[in-house]
Amino acid sequence: MRAIRSLLMLVKWKVKRRRQNLGALKGLGVPSYISESAKFTYREGVEIGRYCRIGKECTINGEGGVVIGEGTILAPHVVVLSSSHEYDQEDYLPYGMAESLRPVVIGEDCVLENCFVGSYTSIANSVSMSNIEIDHSVVLQGATISGIKRRIVDSLIGERAKLTVTDHRPKALRFMVGDDSKIELT
Repeated sequence: MRAIRSLLMLVKWKVKRRRQNLGALKGLGVPSYISESAKFTYREGVEIGRYCRIGKECTINGEGGVVIGEGTILAPHVVVLSSSHEYDQEDYLPYGMAESLRPVVIGEDCVLENCFVGSYTSIANSVSMSNIEIDHSVVLQGATISGIKRRIVDSLIGERAKLTVTDHRPKALRFMVGDDSKIELT
């Protein structure tokens, strides 16, 4: 009975995969759920691990390479882009004509809700992120980031770090900064 149930699940998964045209993905672990409204560009650069869930209205661009680890959940409205424009060419404003293709790696057992993840970003295992934008950054294992209203760029977020916004007054910035660190506020 268990074997028949497993076989039925596999057949349903294959039919759904064919209907969504996901056959061109670099890799898709079984079983994984991908919403029918999820959008993929450059599918051949996207690799999704087993037991993943890609929610409604997610957009994934695999041009520079995207790896999503086992058990990761991308809740609705997550955008993952592995390509960007070069911004250092002054003769092409607001951005350059050349594209930079940089990979995005999202580890195992992560949960992302309503996030933008830009190119050259690496997210370790067991990270939770909601309502943020992050680009060109590294987030280490177990970190939690939520509600930051500005895009996080060129950053290193440590293990089990928690970045949140509070509504408490008085409004102030609070830092715990380690040796030889650098913080830039703009």
